[in-house]
Amino acid sequence: MRNKLKVTEKQTEVIVEVTEVIDVVEHEKSDYYEIDIVLPKIQGLSDHGVQTQINDIIQRDLGTYIEEMKTFVKEMDYTEVYTEEQLISLQYAVSAQYTVHTLSESILSLTVGIYEYTGGAHGNYWDVAFNFDLETGQVYTLKDYYQNSDYLQYVDKVIKEELDREKESVFEDAFQSFKRKWTVFI
Repeated sequence: MRNKLKVTEKQTEVIVEVTEVIDVVEHEKSDYYEIDIVLPKIQGLSDHGVQTQINDIIQRDLGTYIEEMKTFVKEMDYTEVYTEEQLISLQYAVSAQYTVHTLSESILSLTVGIYEYTGGAHGNYWDVAFNFDLETGQVYTLKDYYQNSDYLQYVDKVIKEELDREKESVFEDAFQSFKRKWTVFI
């Protein structure tokens, strides 16, 4: 764990706060499922209340879902649903990995990529983004970065223009509108 470092040089005091993101790892594998979870944990903030608040938000937003998926894959009676031949090639899975996009003195922005496979042709994958003010613990949303209330219209326009430039690789109806519930990283 890294904390504030106090350096005194010629009557000048410099205080540097060093924050880090560490891995919280959980791995479990059986013949029928694999769980591979790596979630972020913030440490090193001088304000332990803000540090706890940020870690609690990440755990609250992801923990319930991940626990439900882990329970599902562990308690599934695979032999009731699949033949022995199918079980050889089938392995249920739930995984999560995070990426830190910005870590500065005052901002932490990260995404957690979640993957689940519970049978079928392919699994499901999505990202959840978190943006925090490291001084206050405030969660930043896209709205916090725009001055006017019609920011979603502006975001829609920019996305549609970008998709128009990539017409060959995008389905025609791939994008309708940016939703308030979607998360972004900075």
